[in-house]
Amino acid sequence: MKKRAYVYTRVSTAVQVDGFSLEGQLKEIEAYCDYKGIEIVRKYEDAGVSGTSIQGREQFQKMLKDVKEKREIDYVIVWKLSRFGRNACDTLNALETLKKYGVNLIATKESLSSEELTGDLVIKILSIVAEMERENIIEQTKNGKKYNALQGGWNGGQAPYGYKLDNKRLVVVPEEKKVVEYIYDLFLSDDKIGYTGIVCRLNEEGIEPRKVPKKSLKDKSIIPPQEHWDNSAVKRILDNPVYIGKLVYGKDTIVKQEDGTKKRVHNAVYTLVDGLHEPIIEEQKWNMVQEKRKRMANKHKRDKSKKSEVKNLLSQLIICPECGNRMIATKTGGHRNKHGEMKYYHSYVCGYNNNHKGCCHKNAVKTERIDIPVIETLRAYIQKKEFMLAVKEQLEKQVDISSIEKEIAGCKKEQEKLQARESQQYSILEKIGYDEKYKNVKEDRILDAINRIAEESSAVQEKLLAKEKTLTAAKNNSLTMEKIQYAIENFAVVFQSASKDLQNELIQHFVDEIRLERDSENGKLYPKSMVIKFTGEEIDLVVENLGVKKSHVETVCLLSRKVPV
Repeated sequence: MKKRAYVYTRVSTAVQVDGFSLEGQLKEIEAYCDYKGIEIVRKYEDAGVSGTSIQGREQFQKMLKDVKEKREIDYVIVWKLSRFGRNACDTLNALETLKKYGVNLIATKESLSSEELTGDLVIKILSIVAEMERENIIEQTKNGKKYNALQGGWNGGQAPYGYKLDNKRLVVVPEEKKVVEYIYDLFLSDDKIGYTGIVCRLNEEGIEPRKVPKKSLKDKSIIPPQEHWDNSAVKRILDNPVYIGKLVYGKDTIVKQEDGTKKRVHNAVYTLVDGLHEPIIEEQKWNMVQEKRKRMANKHKRDKSKKSEVKNLLSQLIICPECGNRMIATKTGGHRNKHGEMKYYHSYVCGYNNNHKGCCHKNAVKTERIDIPVIETLRAYIQKKEFMLAVKEQLEKQVDISSIEKEIAGCKKEQEKLQARESQQYSILEKIGYDEKYKNVKEDRILDAINRIAEESSAVQEKLLAKEKTLTAAKNNSLTMEKIQYAIENFAVVFQSASKDLQNELIQHFVDEIRLERDSENGKLYPKSMVIKFTGEEIDLVVENLGVKKSHVETVCLLSRKVPV
């Protein structure tokens, strides 16, 4: 018998509503269902709605109601787990509701299904840690900025290389203009020259990138200060339509995270308008560059598909001991062994050196010599009672019932004040024409005041209802320590059966950074310690005898020591 499913899609911003995201999610889900032979019974869509709580998601609530009443499906399918929910309490409670009625959850992007034991555990683990590190996103773009962009004006921020700001207008910098033209000419001079080739040429010729004023060094939200050219800087110049006199609005959004750092988010849908500034590059040349970049991207995809998978389990987590930047996974070799199989060597290398040729050093570390200590130590650490209590404490902070009750009381007090103001205005309205005191008061003015009060009352009422729903959800919260403990205790089983990408995602949720140390005698690098997210605790990765694990009070897990990496 053919399996049946409900499909749920969600986006959280107005830009996404009109763009690719909803349609893109649906297309991927439909392709998955077609491949698996699953019949889609109904589709539910929440457009422009946050995933923080399910209370404000009308279609999600309707879907759960249909699950309970109609009992006609086997699955609820989402594109990604975050589309189902980002609040651990809501996600786990909704998952329990589905299970109660014999329905399983599938997340196509992550290849997760609650029908399978490991999939069910992964969903629970990811729901818990996602709640703990959920971004506190504040919308930075205002309507005034959008209007300014549509008129061709610069919206502020650092001027792109080749320009400077003069009275909020982009003005060409002659010296930098020559470098921009040089980069475009180099890129088109030879099909074999790419970003790295241009970076090498610029650094070798001593052409310096723009120096950032000291007062600007604290604001790294747009472009960080640089001493050398790198691939990203060259890509920005070749990609930016500002050089042909165009301005982009809405392509990138800077969002602030809970730890105070800022993150750039790319949007699939954006606006392109004619700017008021002087172009540096001819449009025909810019188009030729974009065509070459597309060819390079397609070739990279083909080449990547032919190569074995890069083992990037700890990519971007390891700190380079020389320059302090993050290290990335690389693969070298590519020869056949005596059995005819392709042999590759997987290592972590300094990402700064990889992008800034000639800067820092590779500081290569073999993946197998560092992956194992990290996995084993993490596996033991997260099962400690102290860690589970820290998780529980963090989650309990998310739902402060007393603060919600105070906000509700504040809303009710505000309603009383508005009602008093409204009564006062109606009293004045009744006296106009009869009371000498109000003979100069115009009726229209009073009616306008009453309308404004009504609008304020409506907003307060809406806020009050939302807070009451939040309070109800908090009081009915069924997230317990037992659920958390069950999911974390089964971490080893989940991790062992997960794909490389999913393993990387799990580790990224728990580990903030991994540190290396260099042996003073032989100069070689060894795994030293890792820093746990949320607690900030540094855990040693001690190595004594390769493959021999020993217990340790503080370090949880001891592995081999002084084994060259």
